[in-house]
Amino acid sequence: MNKLKDPAVRRYIYTVVAALIPILLITGWLQDDWVTPILNAVAAILGLGSTALALPNTPDGRHEA
Repeated sequence: MNKLKDPAVRRYIYTVVAALIPILLITGWLQDDWVTPILNAVAAILGLGSTALALPNTPDGRHEA
């Protein structure tokens, strides 16, 4: 999961998935109606990395007077 915090890793995964989907469509391994759910699942999984980054970098609401 720590690897997903790295923007370069997430960018690489997006690139690979975006390149594979048209190839899988052309070769018949993937149907058109599966593209959106696959992209949504990849985005949701990779979005966990950005959420993990936001938690430690967001103030907890306690302010100094």
